[in-house]
Order: sequence, then C-alpha cells, then structure tokens
Amino acid sequence: MLFPEATDDACFVLDASAIIELKNPDRIPWDRQWRVLRCLEEMVEQRRIAFPKMVLAELKKVTHLDAPGVWALGVFGSQPPAFEPLDALVAEVRGRVPGVVDPEAEEDDADPAVIAQAIHLRNQGGRPIVVTKDASTGQNRMPLAEACARMAPPVATMGIDEFIADSGCLPAGAAP
Repeated sequence: MLFPEATDDACFVLDASAIIELKNPDRIPWDRQWRVLRCLEEMVEQRRIAFPKMVLAELKKVTHLDAPGVWALGVFGSQPPAFEPLDALVAEVRGRVPGVVDPEAEEDDADPAVIAQAIHLRNQGGRPIVVTKDASTGQNRMPLAEACARMAPPVATMGIDEFIADSGCLPAGAAP
C-alpha cells in the first residue's frame, strides 16, 4: 500500500521553486530552518511529501547547494519507487498542457513530471497537492499552477506559505 491506512492527509508534491523558497528567511527564520527541514523529512518518511527526480535535476544546476537543496538530495531516497511517475504519464502531461514547458529551453523542465507525479499519486489513492511558488515570470511558458488547473480533472495546488503553515513544522507566529 502506497499510503498509510486510515489517513486523510494530503501528499504534497513539491516543485523546485517550493524547495528553493524554504531558504527564504522571510518564510522560515534562519534559526528554525534545520528544525523545519527535519520535520519535513519526517513527512517524506510518512509519505506525505514527494517530488520527482526531475526536481532534483533542477536543484543540482545550482553551483552551491544550500540547506533545502542538500535536504532534497538527502531525503529523495526515502520515497518509495512507486511514487515516481512513469515516463508515459510525463509525456501525456506534456501533450495535454504543452505550454507548461518553454519551447526554447535547452533542457527538460521538471513541471510536467511534478504534475505527472500528482496524477500518479491520485491514481494510487492519494490526495496530492502540488506546492509551488511558480508564477508568471515573463518566461516563455505557463505557470505550474495554471497548468495544474487545466488538467482534467484539475490537480490541486497551493503556495509555499500555505504549505509551510499546513505542514505544522513552523509554529504559528514563528515566521518573521
């Protein structure tokens, strides 16, 4: 069974922008960052947080990984292999919402894999929610949240601040 029995908890599917934002001291104070990351690690172990290997590929492009990047590399192996979306599902997402990928990009973007992972987890009985900071940035592609909304049925999304609050890893009022 992929998900713990008798749970109504969502499984949060993180994109690279969400993981990168975990280092933002306006969201998580520096002195609480490792404590929050440890709490999030427990959520990975409980199968309540997931992210596809393409997200790791995006994070590895950073010259010097910061705490959230190191955290992501460390916890990725804790996810069951069944959480990873199949290549065919990633291709299907690309076909259904082609605007989610910048046609001029030289490398693959992780966004289709994030959506595919959410769909895969939903098909396995989970209640996935994509967590993203992704917004229209003038890039030549559709924001991830918009692409999730265009799926049929739509894939639920939330912003990073809402995720941090919902995770319970940062006590209320602890953010600056």
